Amino acid sequence: MGDKMEELEFEAVPSAEINDTTWLESEGQDSEADWIYRVVSTTLHAFIFVMGLVGNIVLIFVVYKSRNLHTPTYTYLTSLAMADLLLIVTAVPESIAFQNFGHQWLLGETGCALFIFLNFFGINAGSLSLTAFTVERYLVVCWPLLAQKICNLHRTRRIIVLCWIFTLIYSSPWLGLTTVRRSEPHPDLDQCELRLSKELYLAIFSSDLILFYLLPLLVAVIGCYKIARVLRKNAQDFNFDMGLRRPPHSRLSPRISTQSFPPYEQVPEYGMLTRNHRQTQRHDSVQTSKTQGLRMLVVTIVLFAVAWLPFRGLLIYNMTASEQWLDLWFLLFARTMIYLSAAMNPFLYNAINTRFRQTVKSVLFGATTSGRPSARSTHSVSYV
Repeated sequence: MGDKMEELEFEAVPSAEINDTTWLESEGQDSEADWIYRVVSTTLHAFIFVMGLVGNIVLIFVVYKSRNLHTPTYTYLTSLAMADLLLIVTAVPESIAFQNFGHQWLLGETGCALFIFLNFFGINAGSLSLTAFTVERYLVVCWPLLAQKICNLHRTRRIIVLCWIFTLIYSSPWLGLTTVRRSEPHPDLDQCELRLSKELYLAIFSSDLILFYLLPLLVAVIGCYKIARVLRKNAQDFNFDMGLRRPPHSRLSPRISTQSFPPYEQVPEYGMLTRNHRQTQRHDSVQTSKTQGLRMLVVTIVLFAVAWLPFRGLLIYNMTASEQWLDLWFLLFARTMIYLSAAMNPFLYNAINTRFRQTVKSVLFGATTSGRPSARSTHSVSYV
């Protein structure tokens, strides 16, 4: 069996050797293994498609309707949701159609070009949105004074627009680098393929690997480490400072507990207690918000790293190895992990962030937030 290109929804493993039993038999009958593979892949991808479509649309809608979510953080998350939605609506239906229409490409040359372009566009835009989100979290926690100047809603929107414009320009060559060819072992099948040589494939995919996977992960790991250190140090410093301010317990408790009149008339230290209590409440509130923001970032990054690792690893291996390897079940696993990462983010935010969860309930099941956006959301730093 000669070499042939196996379409991988949004990127390709060139010249992959695929066993004949993975294709429809010439007389039109499916093998048992092919039927099982088709049922499993169709069921998984259909479920992920519905979950990703609903989740990302709800996230975008909730942020749009809720003025209290008009912050830099949720603007970046909306950009990430839009990129994930683009991947979901282009890649997943094509995967289902590919498995259920005899591996036949149905959309012609134009559809092939748009399909490859839109998948690269969505994937790369999501990576840049995640990187920008990481930098914003780092500035808010580690450089709060600088963040108050530059981390505002207007600047955030400009950054996101620039990220999408850069991704559009970077991905646009794919509009001219695709073709539809007849499959060599099955001349009755049209395949959407990439027309480049193996050497050019290696250069392009290596560039993508560095710019949109390794660099975002490096920035994210360093950023999260520094954020965690600052949050821990701030908590320790605050606890130490409050310990120095706290009056001796023996001087306060008997008089406060036994007097029926206002304690501040009899106990000079009462004012210090109430001030310390208010400061502690404010500190705990801010610290909790920053911690939840860090958790959202870490969960998103871990999901991104783990979900893309099988596919990126397979791609680079088959680009560099003298003897290529491709197992269809592993390929299904790699595809499904990527689709799942694009679908799960909104549900993870809802699970770990109280503010977002309450806002979703308010918008979908109660009164929506109205009124003009507060100064905090348009000019100041948000913690989550």
